[in-house]
Amino acid sequence: MDKTVSIRNDIGFTSKKRFLKKHANYKKSSLKINSHEIMQSWESNYMKKLASISCKNGGRVLEVGFGMGIAPTSFRNIENIKPFLK
Repeated sequence: MDKTVSIRNDIGFTSKKRFLKKHANYKKSSLKINSHEIMQSWESNYMKKLASISCKNGGRVLEVGFGMGIAPTSFRNIENIKPFLK
């Protein structure tokens, strides 16, 4: 069994299909799915720093996520980055 599947089983999600049916609770300060923390606003500075490090040489970024929009907002504020999608 792949490690990701094993971890999902350990926290109560027996399948991807079941996980996708769980209730998402989005607030300004956090995103929880089935009471599990997915993203929190305190992670903003960390995500901004990761964006600046990953983009220090410029280029293009395709950010795919389902969190609170922290990473895409960080990428948008970096001048030498060209997004794939606007």
